[in-house]
Amino acid sequence: MILGPIVGLRRPEYAPEPMPGETARELIQARRGIQEANDGMNTLRENQEKLAGSVASFAKETTDAERKLTAVLSALNQRVKRLEGDNAASADEQADRQSTGTGDDAVVVHSPNP
Repeated sequence: MILGPIVGLRRPEYAPEPMPGETARELIQARRGIQEANDGMNTLRENQEKLAGSVASFAKETTDAERKLTAVLSALNQRVKRLEGDNAASADEQADRQSTGTGDDAVVVHSPNP
């Protein structure tokens, strides 16, 4: 009579014979486990394919957005250059008017004689 856990290795020749149907039940459980694992792998492959498609479409959308952004930025840069050119021309005109004294609020500044 054994009162505690068996310590050490069991010898397979002393193991009791499996009950009738026990082996078949274990085989069915193993097959079921393999089938579930295969189903999981198939689901994983499908998800990977969907993810790859999503990544490809995202990359295409990103490229399109970058092109649009580049076009908008170049248009804005052209506008800024035109505005700066207009402001520079008007600033030059104002400086000319001030130096010639043709403006209404023209102030002529003379340098002191040395």
